[in-house]
Amino acid sequence: MKTFRDLAETQQQLLLRYPVYITLLAAAKENKPDAGEKKRALQLSHIRTYTAPEPLRDFYREAEKVFEPALNELDSILPGAANERESLITERLKEIEEITLKLDPHYASMLMESMEGFRRHVSRAHNNVLEYLIFPVSLSKVVR
Repeated sequence: MKTFRDLAETQQQLLLRYPVYITLLAAAKENKPDAGEKKRALQLSHIRTYTAPEPLRDFYREAEKVFEPALNELDSILPGAANERESLITERLKEIEEITLKLDPHYASMLMESMEGFRRHVSRAHNNVLEYLIFPVSLSKVVR
């Protein structure tokens, strides 16, 4: 994607997993997402490919391609204990936030705002309220 061309390949791949990590964090309080939760998160990822703001649609199209396999892979390799699982997911989300700071500020702001909406939707889908104090990464607008 043109927007990410200045990022290393590993950074691009981690950024594309942003929605996956948010999904896993929403389910972390209950340990692992069940099949229904995975299906709803996958549907949301697909919907975002055409409902997101135009500049983000390429991101969501690419993220959708890796969403299901990444969700299954990460779900299987993350620890089973909720607190350990949540800690590792939180670390990845912090890494992703650092990557977003390398993007165009306007694009980064839109992406983080969109991810905040994704988090709210997935949290409701998981019947799990993630309060702002619990959520580890500030998904507010990037201020530069």
